[in-house]
Amino acid sequence: MPWYRQPLLRWLKARKQGGSCKFCRNDPCLFAHVQGEDMCGEPANEEVFTAYLHKAVLKINVDQSNWWYQIQGSNRVFKFKSPPKTASDSGFSFIAFGDMGQADDEHNYPGAGETVNAIAQEMRHRPVDLLIHAGDLSYASGSHHGWNHFMDSIEPFASQVPYMVSIGNYDYGYEGDGLRDPSGAGVSWFPDENDSGGECGVMSAARFSMPGARKGDKPPFWYSYNYGNVHFTVISSEHDCAPGSEQYRWLERDLSSVDRCKTPWLALVLHRPMYVVYPHEENRQIGEELRAMLEPLLLHHRVDLTIAGHVHTYFRTCAVASGECREEGITHFIAGTGGHELTSMKKGLTDSWAVEGCNDFGFLRFDVSWDSLQAQFIRTVDGRAVDEVTLRTKKGICNEWA
Repeated sequence: MPWYRQPLLRWLKARKQGGSCKFCRNDPCLFAHVQGEDMCGEPANEEVFTAYLHKAVLKINVDQSNWWYQIQGSNRVFKFKSPPKTASDSGFSFIAFGDMGQADDEHNYPGAGETVNAIAQEMRHRPVDLLIHAGDLSYASGSHHGWNHFMDSIEPFASQVPYMVSIGNYDYGYEGDGLRDPSGAGVSWFPDENDSGGECGVMSAARFSMPGARKGDKPPFWYSYNYGNVHFTVISSEHDCAPGSEQYRWLERDLSSVDRCKTPWLALVLHRPMYVVYPHEENRQIGEELRAMLEPLLLHHRVDLTIAGHVHTYFRTCAVASGECREEGITHFIAGTGGHELTSMKKGLTDSWAVEGCNDFGFLRFDVSWDSLQAQFIRTVDGRAVDEVTLRTKKGICNEWA
C-alpha cells in the first residue's frame, strides 16, 4: 500500500508536479498532545509541559513523482519525491546511522552538528531517498526541550525524505510500573536502566509515525515496510525478542511473508548489535545473547544485512553465521557514530568475522540495484568513504530468475 507520512504543524498544502493542489486539514485522528504526566518515570514525568503534535497524511502514488508542500503561516516550501514501486528493479539509495543527539551548542554531542552538515552536503551532491536512524535518537532524557532541539536538527533532511527510526535504550529504557508504556510491554527488558529518563518511548512514538497496518505491528517498536527492492524489518532490542515472545512471533510472521522476487534484499534494523568488537565486554555479551535468540531465524530466512548502532564506533563484519565467515551468512553494519561521544576500539580487529572498522563520526550510505548493494561508511570530518563493500543477492533467492 502506498505510504508517506510526514509530521507537520497546523495544516499542509501539497502540490504534485503538473498536478492540482490538495489540502490536508486538521483531523482529530491526526492531532495529539503529550504531557509530562504521560511518561513512565522520573525525571520525565516531573516536568510540567504540553507538547501539541500535528500530522498530515498524504495519499500519493508510488511513482517517484515530485511533490512540494508548505505549512500554513510559513513562506518556506519543501520538496519530496514519492517512493518507488515495490519491484526487483526499483533501485534507490539510503543513509543509515545511530546515536546522534541534538546538533546545537548547548548539549554535549560532539559529532552531531558535523553529522547533520555532512548528511545535508551528501544529499546535495548525491541525493538519497530514505534515512534510517537506528536508535538513540535525541538523548533528551526526559526533557521536552531536548526533543525540540533534535527535531530542529534533523529538519534539513527529514523534511525531504522519509526519516525511519528504531528504538534504542536512550529512547525507551526506564524504571517504573510501565502502565503508560506505549508498546504495551509494561516493563523494560533491561529494567535497571533508566537511560530514557522515564520517557519509555512515549516521545519517540508520538513524534515518529512509522508504518504499521498489519496485525501485530507496534510501530515504532517493531514494524516493517517495503521501499523499492528492499524489505526493511525493524525490531526493538529493548524488548523481549526470545523465541516464543510476542516480538519474536511477529518477526517470524514478517520474515515469512517477504516476496523475494519483488524485494530481493532483506534488511534487519535494530539498535543493539549482535556482533560486537572488543573492548566492549558488556555489549559483547548482550550481542551474543541476541545472536543466540535471533540468528537461526534470520539465517533461515536468508537475511542479507543488519544495521545497528549502540556501540559508538564503526565496524563491519563479513557475511557471518555462528561466528564464522560463510557465503550464506549475514553482513552486519554497526554505525553508532551519529554524534554522541565516541567509544574506544581495540587496536586491530581480533575477531575473524570483523572485517573493517574505524573510530570516527560518520554514516553509512547504501546504493541498491536488483543484484548488488554497495555500502560505504562516510567520515563526517572530510566526507571521505573510509570503508566500502559490495554485496550480491543470494543465489536462488527468487526461483523466477532461474
